[in-house]
Amino acid sequence: MTLWSKVIIVSAIVALGVALAVMLYMRMRSRAGETDEKKRVSKLLHSFAKPRGFRVIDDAVLQFGGLSGRADHIVVGHFGILLVYDLCGRGTYYGKAEEDKWVLVNESEGRRSIDNPLRSASAQCTGRIRILLKEAGLKTSIESMAVITASGKETESSIHCEEVVQLNNLRKYLKKAKFEQDKDVDVNAVAAILAKALK
Repeated sequence: MTLWSKVIIVSAIVALGVALAVMLYMRMRSRAGETDEKKRVSKLLHSFAKPRGFRVIDDAVLQFGGLSGRADHIVVGHFGILLVYDLCGRGTYYGKAEEDKWVLVNESEGRRSIDNPLRSASAQCTGRIRILLKEAGLKTSIESMAVITASGKETESSIHCEEVVQLNNLRKYLKKAKFEQDKDVDVNAVAAILAKALK
C-alpha cells in the first residue's frame, strides 16, 4: 500500500468520524430543543390551570387491563378533560383532521409521514380514561388537541382544524368558552384516578 493510499484511507476515516459526530450533535440538539418546547407547552398549561384550580399531568401514559394510552399533557378542569399532544417538528404540516397520517415537510429531512395524534393516540388515551372513570363511577367529556411547538417562519400549518394550533396561539385557544363551563367535575378526584393509573 502506498503512502498516498494510506493518506486517502485515513482522510476518509476522519471525514466519516466528523460526519458521525456532527450527526450525533444535531440529534442531541434536536432532542434538547424538543424537550424545551414540551416544557414551554407544559408551563403555559400550568399557568392556565393553576388559578382555576385545574390539574395538569405531563408525559402521561395510562394503563388499565394490560392496555395503555398516552398524552403529552392532560388537563383536568371543571369543563372535563383535555388531552394535549405536542408536534415538535419544524417545517410545514399538511393533512386533514380525519386522516390517520399527516405530512411534515422541511429542508433538512424532506417529506415524512407522521401520525395524527388526534386519531389513534387520542382514541387510545380516551378509551383508557373512560374505563378508569367508569370503574370509579364517574363520567366526563374528553377533548383532544395538538400543539405545533416550534416557532419561527419555517414552521407553519396547512391543517385546517381548530384543534391544531401553534404554540403562540395556545393561550388564545384555551380562552374558548367551553373551557370556562362548569360541568361539575371533581377535578381532584379525577386527577387522582388518572395519577394512580400512570405507568
